[in-house]
Amino acid sequence: MKTAVFGTLVTRVREELESRDYSDSYIASAIQEWDRLDRWCSLEQRQNFSSETAFSYLDEYLGFHILPENQSPITLRKLRQIRLLTSFLDQGDFEFRSKKVEFRFHDEISAYVPEYIDRLRKNNGHAESTIDSRRRCLRGFSNYLDAYGKSIHELDVECLEVFFEVFGKSQQSRNILRYELKDFLSFLFHEGHVEKDLAGYVMKGSKTPLPQKVFTTYTENEIKDILSTCERGSAIGKRDYVVLLLAAQYGLRSGDIRTLRFSEIDWKKNSIELSQQKTGECLKLPLLASVGNAIIDYWRNGRPGCCVDDTIVVSHMQGTLGRPIVSSTIHSIVTAGMKRANIPNWKEKKHGAHSLRHSLATHMLRKNISMPVISTILGHRNTETTKVYIGIDIARLRNCSLPIPSIQSSSYRKREENSNGKD
Repeated sequence: MKTAVFGTLVTRVREELESRDYSDSYIASAIQEWDRLDRWCSLEQRQNFSSETAFSYLDEYLGFHILPENQSPITLRKLRQIRLLTSFLDQGDFEFRSKKVEFRFHDEISAYVPEYIDRLRKNNGHAESTIDSRRRCLRGFSNYLDAYGKSIHELDVECLEVFFEVFGKSQQSRNILRYELKDFLSFLFHEGHVEKDLAGYVMKGSKTPLPQKVFTTYTENEIKDILSTCERGSAIGKRDYVVLLLAAQYGLRSGDIRTLRFSEIDWKKNSIELSQQKTGECLKLPLLASVGNAIIDYWRNGRPGCCVDDTIVVSHMQGTLGRPIVSSTIHSIVTAGMKRANIPNWKEKKHGAHSLRHSLATHMLRKNISMPVISTILGHRNTETTKVYIGIDIARLRNCSLPIPSIQSSSYRKREENSNGKD
């Protein structure tokens, strides 16, 4: 559990509120609430401030620390102002809205989960999507311990097999649970939190053949139609045009589009260099004139002036104005473009940013661009990953087909004649 000196934390949060243009009256009101919390901490002799300290104060002062029903705006504001401190302490940012439900891990692992997540984020450099997957696994494991009344020190092979069967919906998901839980149990042992290495009780999962993927692609003309539908006279239209260009002309994933920064563009060398969200690998790309001009146009004539950092693509909604958009927004932008362009049967196909990524790969294959070059552009670690895109170039596969030779056997001709006679 993270702790901080209360006065230092308050100073940092106040500076963050000022940088985001919160009103002076709101900041003054928040400071009054924080002073009240500070006095309570002194009376309770709480030396180090933590989320647990703030929640204990809220439970005593307001009667709750998560978002309740039917409360006055003043009460909800008080809750929000205290939770500004806890979310900034734990996450380094403000939560979008106060939680209605708060998950609590099983008592025996609750103190170790934050430490484990911090290690994944800082030492191992895992992407946030991977960390979210690990957190979901641990929540399921925590629910299992609670539901079955198990202590972590009582675990054996049989207990863990029950967990994997109950919480794994498929063989593939059970295999993922095995890998993720084994890593957490190994962490507990190596950090001295348990005496026995429980990771040894996780049996190896059985391998099941994965179904062959069928990728959705769109023609070059269809993609041109999608790009042409953007209303580039409006601020949002300029932003959406940048998103579509990044997806269609570079094949960037949604996570890389929404986190791309101005500092990752070298305007003198006409290049882009970014760290991929999914793999952490560095990706270097030439800055295409169309992309560069679209970014400059959005920067000068559309991007809000209250942005919190140098992220290029940001929200234009009032509640999140100037903040980075989420991946679902990118999916909506691509979907809206397909709808405006009247792309045939787009609803029955995959229609997110990833479909434009697969389309780019297909177009490059048809232009006889080599596999290593395609791998480099898509940011794949090796060409084996890129080879799956070969299966979607139907036109080239048809060229590989061989004619069926005629059968010269006399016995076959007799069977064919007899069959025709019966008809």
